[in-house]
Amino acid sequence: MPARLNTFTAGKINNGVQLKWSVLNETDLKAYQLLRSSDRISYTSIAQVQPNITKNYTYLDKDPVMGNNYYQLLQIDQNGKSTELGVANVNYQLNNSGITVYENPAKDRVKVRASEVEAKKSYLITISDLLGKQLKSYKAVGAALISGAEMDISSLTSGTYLVEVKNIDSNTKIGWCKLVKL
Repeated sequence: MPARLNTFTAGKINNGVQLKWSVLNETDLKAYQLLRSSDRISYTSIAQVQPNITKNYTYLDKDPVMGNNYYQLLQIDQNGKSTELGVANVNYQLNNSGITVYENPAKDRVKVRASEVEAKKSYLITISDLLGKQLKSYKAVGAALISGAEMDISSLTSGTYLVEVKNIDSNTKIGWCKLVKL
């Protein structure tokens, strides 16, 4: 018998998407499974959460995709049967105020500057197409990002891309910016 879902919500917070749900009863429950999709067709499992006595649950998705994130909540019974309990949606957009890419548009090289970083921490700069496919990645220390970390983009075809900066240790997104490659 499936758990009786009371609420299931998804909300954007500073370092990802906070998922919350509560249930009224749980019978024969092994775990809850959370899945994520950007198109409501193809879902990927992101977490499995064990039941607790409070019947109130939270999970932080630290790696949502840009745009719509659909979260599916499944109940997994002791016998392995899964039942969908609900779907929640959030449109995730990062605050890009701390990230600057210059010269933009650019042909061969750009500099990425991030003001809200720690000088000695390590960061990952990624360049993705507009569908979210990662094409290039670079590691940089915060000091380089503060002054402007240089990246070679000569191998990219002309078009629009997303540049994103993440803290490597905490996997926290710092911000993003669009890049136009000439």
